[in-house]
Amino acid sequence: MDVYRHWSVLDHIPDGWVIDRYAGSPLHGHVFITNGESILSGKQIRALAPELSALLYCKRNQQPKPQDEPSIQLPLPEPKPEPEPEPPRQLIDDEYRLTMNNLARKKTQEKLLQDILTDMHICKLEGEGIVTGKQIGRAHV
Repeated sequence: MDVYRHWSVLDHIPDGWVIDRYAGSPLHGHVFITNGESILSGKQIRALAPELSALLYCKRNQQPKPQDEPSIQLPLPEPKPEPEPEPPRQLIDDEYRLTMNNLARKKTQEKLLQDILTDMHICKLEGEGIVTGKQIGRAHV
């Protein structure tokens, strides 16, 4: 008997063991099998068996479906009509372009005023006087 990681690798599925369909196998061409005990009881043992052996086990233990029983089809309930989606509410006014232009204009004015204040603080720090409009006009005359 070989061992892959900590699972035994068996050549066939022993009697009383079942295929664990809820766990993928880490070994190519093999499937997990268990001894049929619950994992909660702590008595469950896992092993790996070749996939071909698992297919033969499934065919051997597969019960044939009774063909004489008529199949009963229940009528399906009629689907409810889906309500039409509501049109989206307009959250902004009809003068959207005007509003956005005014907002952009105000932001530009705020940015210019911040730049002017920064220039004035730099002039104070460097010891230069702040030049007013009257002084500019006299300087050019």
